[in-house]
Amino acid sequence: MVVLVLLAALLAAAPAVLAQVPASPAQPPDEPTGEPQPNGPEEPEPGEPPEPGVEAPGTGVEGALPRTGLEALRIGAFGILLLLSGARLRVLARVRQVRDHVRRRLSSQARLRESLEQLRADAAELSPPEVEPAVSRVEPTTPTARRVAGRSRS
Repeated sequence: MVVLVLLAALLAAAPAVLAQVPASPAQPPDEPTGEPQPNGPEEPEPGEPPEPGVEAPGTGVEGALPRTGLEALRIGAFGILLLLSGARLRVLARVRQVRDHVRRRLSSQARLRESLEQLRADAAELSPPEVEPAVSRVEPTTPTARRVAGRSRS
């Protein structure tokens, strides 16, 4: 958690540091010398404004690579911050899921226990059913069964 706070502070301070460091080189580049390329694109005159809808080269920063090491560090720190916060959110979600599962399981066990206690209390109030001895009309066929039944053929 401390790492997340430090990374957030680094990201908050990065724009101020970047504002102090110039993103462009100290000297403007020299004008190219030489002849124009054959079949190459026609370049506009230096005083002529660019056509509408066409962006001048090197003016856009959207999707461009970082120009300085501090920008790269800032982007890397932002990526690490996102990674760590995602991992933390995943852990929190899993803990919540396990906690809910345990609560549901314990509540169902408690309900079953209460139902079982109620059934036992109801069963204690009832008297056991009276069982009449069964009269068997089947004659024993083996000698052991005849002896036990008391009907031996001797």
